Amino acid sequence: MNTSRREILLALLTGLVVLLGGTYWIIDNKMPEIREIRQNKENLARLIAKNEHIIRKRVPLEREMQGLIANLPQHPMSKDVKYELYNEITQIAEDSSFTINRKEAEEERQIGNFDLYELSIDCDYSTTIEPLTYFLYNLQARGIVMNVTELSIKPRSTRSSERGKIKGKFTVDFAFTRTDEIPAPAPEPAPAPAPPAGGLEVTPVE
Repeated sequence: MNTSRREILLALLTGLVVLLGGTYWIIDNKMPEIREIRQNKENLARLIAKNEHIIRKRVPLEREMQGLIANLPQHPMSKDVKYELYNEITQIAEDSSFTINRKEAEEERQIGNFDLYELSIDCDYSTTIEPLTYFLYNLQARGIVMNVTELSIKPRSTRSSERGKIKGKFTVDFAFTRTDEIPAPAPEPAPAPAPPAGGLEVTPVE
């Protein structure tokens, strides 16, 4: 049986239509995946740009952080700083004529990956507004070393004799650094005694 050129051409066209239709069907079914891949690429590009911006800012921020840390008090790793900080806050209160009724330290905590530590001391107080103002001013004058948080103020009593007197609570956060203790250098050996003046006298033995 001979096949005419027309039949061959129709067969080729039919195959091409089937091929194109199948390709379109495959692509149409894959379009959600293609859109998702494209969206993921766009999200990834945005994330990379954001991280690059963070990295560019990180170096000056770390440099600034190290500069602040260098100005903080430094204590050995084994030292319990709680009582020293108790004394420090008590001295500031006395200088401000401010009465602290109770002090209690929380657990010491390390901040980030730096050698930076923080210790919070919770305090109860009773006073008038003027000493409280002086106390807060003197405390904040210490800069980043001390910071007052969670301050509460309320009247000490409703009685007329207690008018103007207040009480409340506050927390002071102390920032400091710790370092490994450096052993003290060994004492140098004592120098040998100097010989008597005039040199060493030798007595012959007979």
